[in-house]
Amino acid sequence: KSGSIPAPIATWNAPNSRPTLNLECIEPILQEFARSNALELSVETADWRLRVQRPVGAGPAAASPASVPAEAAEPEEVLVTVLSSLVGLFRALDPALQVGDQVEEGQPVAQVEALRVPTPVPAPCAGEVVEILVEDGFPVEYGQELLRIRPEESRVEPDND
Repeated sequence: KSGSIPAPIATWNAPNSRPTLNLECIEPILQEFARSNALELSVETADWRLRVQRPVGAGPAAASPASVPAEAAEPEEVLVTVLSSLVGLFRALDPALQVGDQVEEGQPVAQVEALRVPTPVPAPCAGEVVEILVEDGFPVEYGQELLRIRPEESRVEPDND
């Protein structure tokens, strides 16, 4: 058996202390889970336990939800719902986005912080923010609705069905 020995996943710094997790070992596990179709992942050792669940109906991150049409209050109104592509903490930008603000496609509208790493949440389309569904600092799940945008009319193509 040749090769280097991987760093332990958890180590103790002192007796009666909590373990310090080696994120370099956990992150690949979470990335693989995100690419899979699994709804739940559970890893347990003598020292720690990791359990991750995906909401029922959510697919793998490869088909990451950037946006889905939301049910509109009026039949002719089209809204785009921005979904979280990660499990983490919702973080508003500084300055925070407000209802009525105009956004451009690809513009960061918020962040989701996972493992203390902020990941920008881009606007899937240009338009007006009509509803913010999550408060700053609140936990969010994969596929959770974050905010709704009314797309610019010039960029919305009518459905000819």
